[in-house]
Amino acid sequence: MRVATRLPRGAVAAIGALMLIAPVAGLASGAVASASARPSASGHVLLVGTFHGVKGKYTSIQAAVNAAKPGDWVLVAPGDYHETDDLTNPPADYSEGEFGGVLITTPDLHVRGMDRATVVVDGTKPGSPECTSNPADQEYGNVVGGTPAGRNGIVVFKANDDWVENLTVCNFLSGSKGGGNGVWWNGGDGTGKIGLAGYWGNYLTATSSFFDTESAAATYGIFASNSTGPASWNELYAKWRTKMEALIGELGELRVPGLPEYEPDEVAFSEDRNTAFYEVLDAYGRCLRLGDLMWQHHFEFLLLGYGAY
Repeated sequence: MRVATRLPRGAVAAIGALMLIAPVAGLASGAVASASARPSASGHVLLVGTFHGVKGKYTSIQAAVNAAKPGDWVLVAPGDYHETDDLTNPPADYSEGEFGGVLITTPDLHVRGMDRATVVVDGTKPGSPECTSNPADQEYGNVVGGTPAGRNGIVVFKANDDWVENLTVCNFLSGSKGGGNGVWWNGGDGTGKIGLAGYWGNYLTATSSFFDTESAAATYGIFASNSTGPASWNELYAKWRTKMEALIGELGELRVPGLPEYEPDEVAFSEDRNTAFYEVLDAYGRCLRLGDLMWQHHFEFLLLGYGAY
């Protein structure tokens, strides 16, 4: 007779506490929602792409951002946007991170995608499939001093009270001058000073389908540095917690069969020989898989905690 047992409740609780609480501690001190940071109803609307049959004036996000003034809204229709401001307008000095596929330097600006899943700011080469993992399609940035500089996705540079919402950023890779950040509120990296006050991010996804080496890989997905609030990354924590709680629940329901002293003859001599030993190995493999996924999600949100400084 085989007896199946669940993982000890204490073990599951300990894993859950580690994964759910640790990242939040880093975030809570610096990314606090504020009622005063609500968007203004004033300003003009600048349309990028075509949405529901309405054709916008702009075909790139950067062009609309360049034309926008404080208080304006940039609404982006679904599409794969290979933005290249960092390639066509490289900075004179890379040291503070003032470069990105989309560079925002105008304060009180609202950049909002019309669909989180299908508005994609894509770091691969123009004309490449959306967020492709093909090495030949990756764009590593301008060559500076003989090596690629790296790229950032959307960079809000020393501009107060800017909003970035409801879109996906992918495949922006690091290089010799940094880079690799998906959405970055940057108050002057490396200066030791606060150069940006007020930032807001909602319904954002930052990812990469490509990895070569640590020197040419995505780094921080959603990042704030040298910045101070009021600020909030609404919805990010709620969605992340849902994923984590589902994994913790699955781990808690995992059953590990006990090993009998002898396997019954009908099992030992059956065609498939599905003995308890194989069931134990299967449970062990699933436990490792769940632990690995939880650890990845743990670091996913731990990196967001860098916004605390």
